[in-house]
Amino acid sequence: MSPLEASITAWHESADRIITLGAAMSDDDWLLPTDCPGWSVGDIVAHLTHLESLLTTEPHPADTYDGSIHAEVGPRYTESGVDSYRDQPPAHVRDEFAAATTAARTVLTSLPADPDAVAPARPPGTEWSWRTLLRNRAIDLFVHEQDLRRALGRPGGWDGTAARFTLSYFASAMPFVVGKKVKPPARTTVVWNVDGDVAFETGVIMGTDGRARSADPLPHNPTVRLGTDSEGFLVLCAGRRSPDQVPVDIAGDHRLASDVLTAMRITP
Repeated sequence: MSPLEASITAWHESADRIITLGAAMSDDDWLLPTDCPGWSVGDIVAHLTHLESLLTTEPHPADTYDGSIHAEVGPRYTESGVDSYRDQPPAHVRDEFAAATTAARTVLTSLPADPDAVAPARPPGTEWSWRTLLRNRAIDLFVHEQDLRRALGRPGGWDGTAARFTLSYFASAMPFVVGKKVKPPARTTVVWNVDGDVAFETGVIMGTDGRARSADPLPHNPTVRLGTDSEGFLVLCAGRRSPDQVPVDIAGDHRLASDVLTAMRITP
């Protein structure tokens, strides 16, 4: 499966599951708080409705606001989509999400010839390629699907491409976390043992040149070993909860472990 095909498969999975979750939501469910500060379940659905509309290149009401909001992808831009649905009834927002994803499916029926070409449909202020756009949309959908599931108390969605795709991408960012954010001494090694629905091991070694790289093979006695489950790894990388709110087994240098766990947030 090519990178674009994996992104599209992951996107389809989460989009379908969010529609199913939405159909079962009560008005009380819509108001439940989530791990996204200040956002309810309904706010997340509104946010996703706005961003999925980008794939169609059709104008969205949120994008008619003050142009300064949309100079770059940031908090104001993200909030503008949520604000545009603030006074709308839940059924309307759910229908809009379904319509946006239906339109996006039409766009995604044929893959672009060059995955690294700049995508015509992308957030303002970016030069994202199709590869980057579709990867980011797939990951954003899965992460928010899990936000919804935790808030609603309806776990699931871990048995397909979307979960593996998202955690694989987060795992690939661990050299950046260690090398650029933590910056430990040379020859420091960190290993993650992740169990649960998407189980894997990954490791990083700090080079003498000041750069961190994936450790292959994994060291038997790393400077620190971190153990958590799939959801714990996800919420740490997505910045949904602080390290003291996530069950993590630590072996080795506890101070380094604290620094790494705090630095694991890689989403905005």
